[in-house]
Amino acid sequence: MHAPTLKRIYVSGPMTGLPDLNFPAFYAEAARLEAMGYEVVNPASLNPANATWSECMRTDIAALMTCDALVLLPGWADSNGAMVELQLAHRLGMRVLTTAEIPAPEAPAAAGTIAVDADALRTILQALLGSPHLIREQQAFADLPNSAISKLVDQYEAWATEQPRKQA
Repeated sequence: MHAPTLKRIYVSGPMTGLPDLNFPAFYAEAARLEAMGYEVVNPASLNPANATWSECMRTDIAALMTCDALVLLPGWADSNGAMVELQLAHRLGMRVLTTAEIPAPEAPAAAGTIAVDADALRTILQALLGSPHLIREQQAFADLPNSAISKLVDQYEAWATEQPRKQA
């Protein structure tokens, strides 16, 4: 089964008791994820400096609720706040990943492009560019459900039905 697409990721990890509240690690991970194309929620940037732990957690949990996934920074297991965020993410069915497990985001298909079966396309192109009997062979098998031509036609029809209708 294909994993759901990650769009908005919450960064979770230890802060309390660490130098600079571990903000450099939070900002570095947020920058790395943003460079990969993700929208990132960085709790290090959400709260005023004088906020209490409870105030921060209320703000952070509200922000976490807007995300698709939670990424855990090193040392997360020693953080009460990260443990609360982790438990909530699990209960809500969010994906939970360590920094090393973040997949590169899928590149969006360019407008008007069709995702096609590469083997089917290669077969048809070889038949078109090869000797005349190869294309006749493909045409003869075109009505079979798993033929190269039927695969490409099905993929084109699926793509065409998803395209917005142009106003005449």
